[in-house]
Amino acid sequence: MGYGHPGFSSGELFCEQPGIPQAKDKPGLARLEHQTANVKRKGRMAAVNFFKVGFTKLIINLYPPKVNIGLSSSCLFFSRDLSLGSSKNGVNMPFFYLSSLWLHILAGAIWIGGMVFVALVLVPVIRQPENQASAASLVQVTGRRFRSVGWLCLILLLLTGAVNLFYRGFSVSELWSAELWQSPFGLVLALKLFLFVLVLALSCVHDFAVGPRATALWRKEPASVEAGRLRRQASWLGRANLFLALAIVALGIMLARGSPW
Repeated sequence: MGYGHPGFSSGELFCEQPGIPQAKDKPGLARLEHQTANVKRKGRMAAVNFFKVGFTKLIINLYPPKVNIGLSSSCLFFSRDLSLGSSKNGVNMPFFYLSSLWLHILAGAIWIGGMVFVALVLVPVIRQPENQASAASLVQVTGRRFRSVGWLCLILLLLTGAVNLFYRGFSVSELWSAELWQSPFGLVLALKLFLFVLVLALSCVHDFAVGPRATALWRKEPASVEAGRLRRQASWLGRANLFLALAIVALGIMLARGSPW
């Protein structure tokens, strides 16, 4: 019979080990202590093996060799091999798809990173008393520069996002299919696109209406009530855009790796 440890019988637990004095040569309490130490050693080995197997399974689940991304009557499950190395049974990841995905991630990083820079670096700096005299002009120049970079990133995100969908197996006809938008993948995709359209709308208002008026009035009449109101509006629009951008990133991860719910 086993001793209560999976994978080890009582014979294995008390088997002879080279270089270790054997229990049969020890009388009484010494023999019992030797057997107890042997059981603990076997238990530690079992625990280590258990965690090794569990960690391996976790890595396989997080990074499967195939990505399920197709369309059926109830869910999406086209299987396509996206490995970069050679594969006998699958196809290699197309270079154009890899380039599009790289640009998509890079554009998102620059766009979100720029907003984080403004919120965590630029705004605290211009609020310091010694920088108050040049704060309005600094915000105006920085805003104009980031507006060009930000809209370039948004255009890249839109174009590369469409290319990525195509390479993941979705045709134009499938995008018009109600079956797609009723699936879990389609619902997440629809929410991501809705938030992206909302970001475009808020960016237009911030970059071409409220923002320029706020900085222009701030330079002319920094102490006026209207300048303060416009600055607060621009600030809240920027915060909302950053929050929506982070939500879009989370939805993008869900599209690639699956929903946690």
